[in-house]
Amino acid sequence: MAADDLVAGIDFGSDSVRVVLLDVMEARTDAVAQAEYERWAQRRYCDAERSVHRQHPLDHIEALEACFAQLARSSDLSRVRALAVDSTGSTPAPVDAEGRVLALRPEFAEDPGAMFWLWKDQSAEAEAAEINDLLDSGRFDVSRTQGEYSSEWWWAKILRAERLGGAVSRAAVSWIEHADWVAHLLSGGTDAAIIPRSACAYGHKVLYSAAHGGLPPRALLTELSPGLARVLDTLPAKPVAAGSPLGTVCAEWSGRLGLTDGVVIGAGSLDAHAAAVGAGIRPGEMVKVIGTSTVDLFLPRALPEEIEPLRSLCNIAEDTIVPGHLGGETSQAAFGDLFSWYAGILRWPLRAVLETELADSGGAPLIDRLEERFLGAVLPALERTIRERTERSTPIALDWVNGRRYPFPDSSARGAIAGIGVGTDAADIYLALLDAAVLGSRSIQDQLLAAGIPVHAVTLVGGIAQRSELICQMLADALGVEVAVAEESQASARGAAIHAAIAAGTFGTPEEVRSSLAARVSRTFAPTPEGRARMNARIGEYLRLGVGTGQLPLSVLGSPAPEADA
Repeated sequence: MAADDLVAGIDFGSDSVRVVLLDVMEARTDAVAQAEYERWAQRRYCDAERSVHRQHPLDHIEALEACFAQLARSSDLSRVRALAVDSTGSTPAPVDAEGRVLALRPEFAEDPGAMFWLWKDQSAEAEAAEINDLLDSGRFDVSRTQGEYSSEWWWAKILRAERLGGAVSRAAVSWIEHADWVAHLLSGGTDAAIIPRSACAYGHKVLYSAAHGGLPPRALLTELSPGLARVLDTLPAKPVAAGSPLGTVCAEWSGRLGLTDGVVIGAGSLDAHAAAVGAGIRPGEMVKVIGTSTVDLFLPRALPEEIEPLRSLCNIAEDTIVPGHLGGETSQAAFGDLFSWYAGILRWPLRAVLETELADSGGAPLIDRLEERFLGAVLPALERTIRERTERSTPIALDWVNGRRYPFPDSSARGAIAGIGVGTDAADIYLALLDAAVLGSRSIQDQLLAAGIPVHAVTLVGGIAQRSELICQMLADALGVEVAVAEESQASARGAAIHAAIAAGTFGTPEEVRSSLAARVSRTFAPTPEGRARMNARIGEYLRLGVGTGQLPLSVLGSPAPEADA
């Protein structure tokens, strides 16, 4: 180990790839690069009306090369000893016998079905319903660990491709998650039959469970489609944990990225799981990755013997997030999206009215500048107004503008606002939306606690947490636990870099590496008595509105949930 060794964490997000070079000895970021996906930015191969969201593998290849070209201008890439990847999930693609994504073959170059089916592709809702019906039959009972199977996940998307049929279905030898494909690509692999598969995706998207005998039974998948059984036959019996060494970067890709020979490739993970590692997650704690939606990661110490089925709450798998532990995942479908929606409502007059009025004073360019300034200022201005006010009546809202992931998954659920009066203004509605977002988190935590999975502390990751002290304090008050904010702005990439350092095998034990390289905490927020009392009252209003709109079962109004801070 040299004093100036670097590791690279490569984070493939929805819109761009980000690469962080981490100085292992100093536990600091040496450099960061980012590149957008060109075709995706043009929304090619997508049909939002049908929830079809596909990405061409060339977007990922070109953006990755662009990032390393940026890094080469500021850093010495000969110092890089290892790299690892995280990706959105479930984001699978069909591959041929060599493990090449079909869209990289000339005959499939413009076929969306031959590309990566991005996590947010929800075109397989009917297929997900079929899978849930099969799981409900009890012949592969994973209800104690597996949540409601989603149209965003692995088997549903593959089943959708099988239902569509055609050349892609006939040519696909197997399917592969994005992070596994990147590792295969960089290693120069040419055999789809021996590609290692990530434990994170296996456990949370592919229905793998050692407690239930591994992958789903072949006969069960055959009932859905013989094509699923054929894919199953190509999968390894067991996955590899994040940070496991997978070999080294091949000569071709060392040259293309500007790396030296022998750079170790570490097994990757899902992006939110990498963010939890980057934030230093520990057993009994939760990391909330807050963006347009949330992903909540936790490490339960054990599954209680009498735990209720988790289909309506979360999913839990072995050796995910942190190998050697159970890893749990739950989420909200909207958090930042709730505020973006409201900002869009407030900015409507800029285009609908002012654009015509200001046509002679600069027209569209002027409106573009005004809109950009408005979007950067409107929500902070509303927060300042809320802070300056004394207590007043506030409407109550539901956060389900993108449907409801957990608890009680329902993609058809919709947001609502009640209790509006003639005195209600823009700040009152914004506070109601803030309450809705944090109460959505509270409802998940209450259900976890009722299931015997307590959360003792929470770390927040993401730009919203770094920018809004008000939201952080409201979350502390709603959850009744201390809330910390990770100072790392690229937590997923940092987590991937930690996996790379573990794979290198020269920087200490996995536990030492995770501890020494995790992001520092920028500040913490403790629950306040007055804030706690307010949120304890508001959660009742939130649940009653959910029941009143017919979107929550009446049972949620039964016995009160245990106190999280008891």
